[in-house]
Amino acid sequence: IVENKSNTTKMLLIKNANIYTLDAENSMADSLMIENGKIIAVGKEASILHQYSPKEIIDLQGKYVYPGFYDAHCHLLRYAQMLDEADLYGATSWEEVLERMQAFHQKHPQKKALIGRGWDQNLWEKQAFPSNERLNELFPNIPVLLTRIDIHAAIVNDKALELVGFKPDTIIKGGQIVHQNGKLTGLLIDNAIFPIAEALPKPSLVEMEALLIQAQKNCLAVGLTTVNEAYIVKSEIDLIERMQASGVFQLRMYCMVAGTTDSKAFYFKNGIYKTDRLHVRAIKYFTDGALGSRGAWLLTPYTDDPTTSGISIHSDEAMMQFAKECYKAGFQMAVHAIGDAANEQTLQAFTSCLPPNNDLRWRIEHAQILQDHHFEQFHQFNITPSIQATHATSDMNWVAHRIGETRVKNAYCFKDLLKQRGFVAAGSDFPIESINPLLGFYAAVARKDVHGQPAAGFQTENALTRLEALKAMTIWAAYSNFEEKERGSLEIGKMADLVVLNEDLMTIPLAQIPQIKVEKTFVDGELCFAKEKTTHHNL
Repeated sequence: IVENKSNTTKMLLIKNANIYTLDAENSMADSLMIENGKIIAVGKEASILHQYSPKEIIDLQGKYVYPGFYDAHCHLLRYAQMLDEADLYGATSWEEVLERMQAFHQKHPQKKALIGRGWDQNLWEKQAFPSNERLNELFPNIPVLLTRIDIHAAIVNDKALELVGFKPDTIIKGGQIVHQNGKLTGLLIDNAIFPIAEALPKPSLVEMEALLIQAQKNCLAVGLTTVNEAYIVKSEIDLIERMQASGVFQLRMYCMVAGTTDSKAFYFKNGIYKTDRLHVRAIKYFTDGALGSRGAWLLTPYTDDPTTSGISIHSDEAMMQFAKECYKAGFQMAVHAIGDAANEQTLQAFTSCLPPNNDLRWRIEHAQILQDHHFEQFHQFNITPSIQATHATSDMNWVAHRIGETRVKNAYCFKDLLKQRGFVAAGSDFPIESINPLLGFYAAVARKDVHGQPAAGFQTENALTRLEALKAMTIWAAYSNFEEKERGSLEIGKMADLVVLNEDLMTIPLAQIPQIKVEKTFVDGELCFAKEKTTHHNL
């Protein structure tokens, strides 16, 4: 029997469980031992107890254990801010959006600006973008900013427009200020949103900390232990690190730093930064917008609007320069690319400086619409496909109308990308989608929405197997972050991040996956979320 007499050593045995280790053999185990936040034994309970004498035991009574879930692409800080904004998700008409905003204003009369989030005109009968006449009538004296579900379009009132002095002839690079007959409609696309958002009041530091703590609580409750923040500036990274150091923020975070001049200058000078819970290693750029607002950049015009091919945010020369900077500085480059033109530009920038068979793991975030010749470049230059399965099931009812039946066959090609690269990293893009990673797992495997539609699935030739979908949000996501030796599987020497589910994700009928509940979430061997009490012994 090995007994550690040190008062600083904490040993925890988790037993009587069905443990998916996701090691190289995809082994199963019934118990694991944790010492000071790291796994020191995995296997059979009797064998472990023959070697160790733990002071603490948790009997999981046959529940199912998986490595802690990753979200390989999300916007945690934006999600946190949204917790203090009006919820417009699921509104079935512009009138319902306005009613929700009126109710929000009545509930929060002290607010100096009204911000709402999540409207989607594709859910409305006419599917037409709104204009701001009714906003001006209802809210003549307070700025209003209502962002679309994809964050790439917004509607604002005249009071908000006054803050930045937009005119019909104002030009915004990488964005659009929509006007009709010489009058602004209040509709803004992509980069045109930022000046308004910057002009509105921000949460105080104390308020932001409270919102982040609530956001963390929500993430832990769905089994997330590591989140990839897909656009963050240095001051926000500093805030997260202070909260982690104080012990109030247990979530691990991988940071894709905004590709702005100031942020790049600091990190290129100081290099990659890493602690146990914070990893700053990537620089993030946008090449286009989103399909829902027709901001995604296409090689040929939209099928449902031949007057536009979307928005290109950077020139080819600029993207190649960004790639050279990242390569020279040793940073991973991560690029938002939805349309096939955006993906082509990104691949050209990547391949202009990446050598074949490199291990730099540069990432294309979304890789949503591709051309046939793009796929092999992911393999040839070891490019990471960062996918969001719920985007496919959110878009599927209207995307063929938007881009045409031919183009849509090369969209949301998760299996094809997996075949090329050998792995994919799965995220949600929350708050655009739900924070629950099990919904992404379900969408990747079933290619259906949570209502089980369409019955035959959407382009099921690109569905992932359950094991592939699980790896995409654990060990493969860890690999995309250069963290596969630390986390992503439950093996000796790795950090004890794990999640306990009430049902077996790998065998439960597919349609029941969205109803699975997280029982417990551990980060560094510490119980950070518990749905209910489980037999727990202190010996």
